[in-house]
Amino acid sequence: NGATLNLTIDGTSELGAGYRDDGTITIKDRAIVNTNTGILGYYTSTGTAIVTGPGSAWINNDYLAVGYNGTGVLTITNGGLVTNESTRIGYLAAGMGYLTADSIGKVLVNGEGSTLASRYLFVGNAGTAFLSIANGGLASATDNLVINSRSKVTIDVGHGSALRSGTEENYHNYGIKNDGVIRLVAGAGVPPGSYTPLLCWGLTGRGSVQA
Repeated sequence: NGATLNLTIDGTSELGAGYRDDGTITIKDRAIVNTNTGILGYYTSTGTAIVTGPGSAWINNDYLAVGYNGTGVLTITNGGLVTNESTRIGYLAAGMGYLTADSIGKVLVNGEGSTLASRYLFVGNAGTAFLSIANGGLASATDNLVINSRSKVTIDVGHGSALRSGTEENYHNYGIKNDGVIRLVAGAGVPPGSYTPLLCWGLTGRGSVQA
Protein backbone atom coordinates (compact mmCIF):
# COMPACT_ATOMS: atom_id res chain seq x y z
CA ASN A 1 0.00 0.00 0.00
CA GLY A 2 1.36 3.36 -1.03
CA ALA A 3 4.48 1.83 -2.62
CA THR A 4 6.02 3.22 -5.80
CA LEU A 5 7.75 1.03 -8.36
CA ASN A 6 9.99 2.75 -10.90
CA LEU A 7 10.85 0.84 -14.08
CA THR A 8 13.19 1.64 -16.92
CA ILE A 9 11.89 -0.07 -20.06
CA ASP A 10 14.10 0.87 -22.98
CA GLY A 11 14.16 -2.14 -25.27
CA THR A 12 17.26 -3.74 -23.72
CA SER A 13 15.65 -5.78 -20.95
CA GLU A 14 13.20 -8.63 -20.42
CA LEU A 15 9.60 -8.25 -19.31
CA GLY A 16 7.31 -11.04 -18.28
CA ALA A 17 4.60 -12.34 -15.99
CA GLY A 18 4.13 -15.65 -14.23
CA TYR A 19 7.62 -16.37 -12.91
CA ARG A 20 7.27 -19.11 -10.28
CA ASP A 21 3.84 -17.68 -9.45
CA ASP A 22 0.88 -16.42 -11.49
CA GLY A 23 1.01 -12.83 -12.70
CA THR A 24 -0.60 -10.36 -15.10
CA ILE A 25 0.62 -7.40 -17.18
CA THR A 26 -1.85 -4.88 -18.61
CA ILE A 27 -0.80 -2.32 -21.23
CA LYS A 28 -3.47 0.28 -21.97
CA ASP A 29 -4.22 3.98 -22.39
CA ARG A 30 -1.80 4.36 -25.33
CA ALA A 31 1.16 3.11 -23.33
CA ILE A 32 4.04 1.73 -25.42
CA VAL A 33 6.32 -0.82 -23.77
CA ASN A 34 9.57 -1.58 -25.59
CA THR A 35 11.56 -4.60 -24.36
CA ASN A 36 14.12 -6.99 -25.78
CA THR A 37 12.30 -10.21 -24.88
CA GLY A 38 8.99 -11.12 -23.27
CA ILE A 39 8.08 -14.28 -21.37
CA LEU A 40 4.63 -15.28 -20.17
CA GLY A 41 4.38 -18.40 -18.02
CA TYR A 42 7.62 -19.63 -16.46
CA TYR A 43 8.37 -22.55 -14.14
CA THR A 44 4.85 -24.07 -14.53
CA SER A 45 3.18 -20.77 -13.53
CA THR A 46 0.57 -18.87 -15.56
CA GLY A 47 1.56 -15.52 -17.03
CA THR A 48 -1.04 -13.25 -18.62
CA ALA A 49 -0.66 -10.09 -20.69
CA ILE A 50 -3.43 -7.82 -21.94
CA VAL A 51 -2.73 -5.15 -24.55
CA THR A 52 -5.82 -3.08 -25.14
CA GLY A 53 -6.85 0.07 -26.95
CA PRO A 54 -5.58 1.99 -29.98
CA GLY A 55 -2.05 3.29 -29.47
CA SER A 56 -1.26 0.70 -26.80
CA ALA A 57 1.66 -1.52 -27.81
CA TRP A 58 4.14 -4.09 -26.57
CA ILE A 59 7.23 -4.19 -28.80
CA ASN A 60 9.84 -6.92 -28.37
CA ASN A 61 13.05 -6.49 -30.32
CA ASP A 62 13.77 -10.21 -30.06
CA TYR A 63 11.19 -12.85 -29.13
CA LEU A 64 7.98 -13.20 -27.14
CA ALA A 65 7.32 -16.61 -25.59
CA VAL A 66 3.68 -17.16 -24.66
CA GLY A 67 3.96 -20.19 -22.40
CA TYR A 68 7.71 -20.69 -21.99
CA ASN A 69 7.70 -23.67 -19.66
CA GLY A 70 4.37 -22.89 -18.02
CA THR A 71 1.08 -21.47 -19.31
CA GLY A 72 1.01 -18.16 -21.15
CA VAL A 73 -2.06 -16.13 -22.10
CA LEU A 74 -1.92 -13.08 -24.38
CA THR A 75 -4.98 -10.99 -25.25
CA ILE A 76 -4.75 -8.20 -27.82
CA THR A 77 -7.99 -6.29 -28.04
CA ASN A 78 -9.68 -3.03 -29.04
CA GLY A 79 -6.92 -2.02 -31.44
CA GLY A 80 -3.90 -3.01 -29.36
CA LEU A 81 -0.61 -4.02 -30.99
CA VAL A 82 2.04 -6.60 -30.13
CA THR A 83 5.04 -6.82 -32.43
CA ASN A 84 8.04 -9.16 -32.10
CA GLU A 85 10.93 -10.39 -34.16
CA SER A 86 9.74 -13.88 -33.26
CA THR A 87 6.51 -14.99 -31.58
CA ARG A 88 6.65 -18.46 -30.03
CA ILE A 89 3.36 -19.69 -28.61
CA GLY A 90 3.84 -22.82 -26.49
CA TYR A 91 7.63 -22.71 -26.28
CA LEU A 92 8.83 -25.95 -24.69
CA ALA A 93 7.49 -29.50 -24.77
CA ALA A 94 7.29 -32.32 -22.26
CA GLY A 95 10.65 -33.99 -21.78
CA MET A 96 12.62 -30.78 -22.20
CA GLY A 97 14.42 -30.23 -18.91
CA TYR A 98 12.18 -31.06 -15.98
CA LEU A 99 8.90 -30.61 -17.88
CA THR A 100 6.45 -33.48 -17.58
CA ALA A 101 3.82 -31.74 -19.71
CA ASP A 102 3.86 -29.37 -22.69
CA SER A 103 4.01 -25.66 -22.12
CA ILE A 104 0.70 -24.13 -23.22
CA GLY A 105 0.27 -20.83 -25.03
CA LYS A 106 -3.06 -19.13 -25.71
CA VAL A 107 -3.36 -15.98 -27.82
CA LEU A 108 -6.51 -14.02 -28.69
CA VAL A 109 -6.39 -11.19 -31.25
CA ASN A 110 -9.82 -9.61 -31.00
CA GLY A 111 -11.28 -6.53 -32.67
CA GLU A 112 -10.64 -4.35 -35.66
CA GLY A 113 -7.12 -2.94 -35.61
CA SER A 114 -5.92 -5.48 -33.05
CA THR A 115 -2.68 -6.93 -34.39
CA LEU A 116 -0.07 -9.54 -33.60
CA ALA A 117 2.84 -8.84 -35.97
CA SER A 118 6.05 -10.86 -36.21
CA ARG A 119 8.79 -11.80 -38.58
CA TYR A 120 8.52 -15.42 -37.44
CA LEU A 121 5.32 -16.84 -35.94
CA PHE A 122 5.33 -20.31 -34.39
CA VAL A 123 1.94 -21.55 -33.24
CA GLY A 124 3.31 -24.34 -31.12
CA ASN A 125 7.06 -23.82 -31.02
CA ALA A 126 7.55 -27.18 -29.31
CA GLY A 127 4.63 -27.11 -26.90
CA THR A 128 0.87 -26.73 -27.44
CA ALA A 129 -0.67 -23.52 -28.74
CA PHE A 130 -4.06 -22.00 -29.46
CA LEU A 131 -4.36 -18.85 -31.57
CA SER A 132 -7.79 -17.25 -32.02
CA ILE A 133 -8.42 -14.32 -34.35
CA ALA A 134 -11.82 -12.63 -34.13
CA ASN A 135 -13.85 -9.53 -34.99
CA GLY A 136 -11.38 -8.09 -37.50
CA GLY A 137 -8.13 -8.98 -35.74
CA LEU A 138 -4.94 -9.78 -37.64
CA ALA A 139 -2.06 -12.15 -36.92
CA SER A 140 0.80 -11.95 -39.39
CA ALA A 141 4.33 -13.09 -40.10
CA THR A 142 6.54 -11.47 -42.70
CA ASP A 143 8.59 -14.66 -42.95
CA ASN A 144 7.98 -18.15 -41.50
CA LEU A 145 4.56 -19.08 -40.15
CA VAL A 146 4.39 -22.58 -38.68
CA ILE A 147 1.60 -24.45 -36.85
CA ASN A 148 2.75 -27.63 -35.13
CA SER A 149 0.83 -30.89 -34.82
CA ARG A 150 -0.52 -30.19 -31.32
CA SER A 151 -1.83 -26.71 -32.06
CA LYS A 152 -4.87 -24.97 -33.50
CA VAL A 153 -5.67 -21.63 -35.14
CA THR A 154 -9.29 -20.43 -35.14
CA ILE A 155 -10.30 -17.57 -37.43
CA ASP A 156 -13.70 -15.86 -37.25
CA VAL A 157 -13.89 -15.16 -40.96
CA GLY A 158 -17.07 -13.12 -41.03
CA HIS A 159 -15.61 -9.98 -39.51
CA GLY A 160 -12.52 -9.60 -41.67
CA SER A 161 -10.22 -11.47 -39.32
CA ALA A 162 -7.14 -12.87 -41.02
CA LEU A 163 -3.97 -14.91 -40.70
CA ARG A 164 -1.32 -13.60 -43.07
CA SER A 165 2.10 -14.81 -44.15
CA GLY A 166 4.25 -12.22 -45.91
CA THR A 167 3.21 -8.62 -46.50
CA GLU A 168 0.49 -7.14 -48.63
CA GLU A 169 3.10 -6.48 -51.32
CA ASN A 170 4.89 -9.83 -51.32
CA TYR A 171 2.62 -12.37 -49.63
CA HIS A 172 2.93 -14.59 -52.72
CA ASN A 173 6.51 -15.40 -51.70
CA TYR A 174 5.49 -17.05 -48.44
CA GLY A 175 3.39 -19.95 -47.28
CA ILE A 176 2.02 -21.43 -44.08
CA LYS A 177 3.30 -24.78 -42.85
CA ASN A 178 0.35 -26.34 -41.09
CA ASP A 179 0.78 -29.61 -39.23
CA GLY A 180 -2.08 -28.77 -36.87
CA VAL A 181 -5.60 -27.48 -37.40
CA ILE A 182 -6.83 -24.25 -38.97
CA ARG A 183 -10.52 -23.81 -38.17
CA LEU A 184 -12.63 -21.24 -40.03
CA VAL A 185 -15.82 -20.15 -38.28
CA ALA A 186 -18.50 -17.55 -38.96
CA GLY A 187 -19.86 -15.72 -35.95
CA ALA A 188 -23.49 -14.89 -35.39
CA GLY A 189 -25.04 -12.35 -37.75
CA VAL A 190 -22.34 -12.59 -40.40
CA PRO A 191 -23.72 -11.35 -43.75
CA PRO A 192 -23.13 -13.34 -46.93
CA GLY A 193 -20.04 -12.17 -48.75
CA SER A 194 -16.50 -12.90 -49.84
CA TYR A 195 -13.83 -13.12 -47.14
CA THR A 196 -10.08 -13.80 -47.17
CA PRO A 197 -9.16 -15.37 -43.82
CA LEU A 198 -5.86 -16.80 -45.10
CA LEU A 199 -3.46 -14.68 -47.10
CA CYS A 200 -0.39 -16.56 -48.28
CA TRP A 201 1.16 -18.29 -51.27
CA GLY A 202 0.02 -21.74 -50.18
CA LEU A 203 -0.41 -24.28 -47.43
CA THR A 204 1.99 -27.12 -46.77
CA GLY A 205 2.20 -29.69 -44.01
CA ARG A 206 0.06 -32.56 -42.79
CA GLY A 207 -2.56 -30.51 -40.98
CA SER A 208 -6.16 -29.75 -41.86
CA VAL A 209 -8.34 -26.76 -42.64
CA GLN A 210 -11.84 -27.09 -41.19
CA ALA A 211 -14.84 -24.94 -42.05
